[in-house]
Amino acid sequence: MVAHFDRGIDFMICDTWKVPPAPAVENEPVTSAIPTLLLSGEFDPITPPSWATLAAETLERSFSYTYPGGGHGATVDLDCAYEMAAEFLERPTAAPDDACLSDLGHTPSIPESALEHPRDSLHDGPYHHHGEHQKGDGHGHEGTEEEP
Repeated sequence: MVAHFDRGIDFMICDTWKVPPAPAVENEPVTSAIPTLLLSGEFDPITPPSWATLAAETLERSFSYTYPGGGHGATVDLDCAYEMAAEFLERPTAAPDDACLSDLGHTPSIPESALEHPRDSLHDGPYHHHGEHQKGDGHGHEGTEEEP
């Protein structure tokens, strides 16, 4: 489960510990000619593929790959990503063989409604009951009671 980041609370810690604001340069993109491998899972909610694309713009010797259907931590979850990372470490100036990506297949299309946050439809969905709550075993064996 991904931890929730609450800017209001989390940044209050900096004030409590008397941490000064980071210098403006910390918000600038990293520029480098060091060989860099960027691996992204298609559905990574923590470091999405768009971030790798953005990083690659200023990393002149970067190789960027997105794994279909992958999440966060591609090198842990996917043999293909692990093998590509190992190959990159052996030869960092050459693009790793990405043939294994085709073995991962394609991600099926996802209906737009599935991308909505579950809380958006909590009160209007099929599991929200208006007026009556079941008592007893959930199968109606002990009658019903009106909602207060």
